[in-house]
Amino acid sequence: MGHIENFQADTLKFAPKEMVDDQAVIRTDKHRSYEKLKKEMRLRPVKSRMGKGLEELHKQIMQFKNWLRGIHHKCSAQHLHAYLDEYVY
Repeated sequence: MGHIENFQADTLKFAPKEMVDDQAVIRTDKHRSYEKLKKEMRLRPVKSRMGKGLEELHKQIMQFKNWLRGIHHKCSAQHLHAYLDEYVY
């Protein structure tokens, strides 16, 4: 899990290289920012199901929020990345 500053193609270009194996096939939505990355990465666009299929993501977000409230009680944007690192450790 990691944090990216924005969803521009130039930003997305570096995130997977640090987080994903070179041989991995990355499933994406059809966001236009991924178009520039097709030459460098193995992308497989998947048609959106309008929020369906995200149940596991929502569970992870809920668990993170509960963990954060239970241990740290609050979170500033300045330290969010460190809290995420601690949570996934």
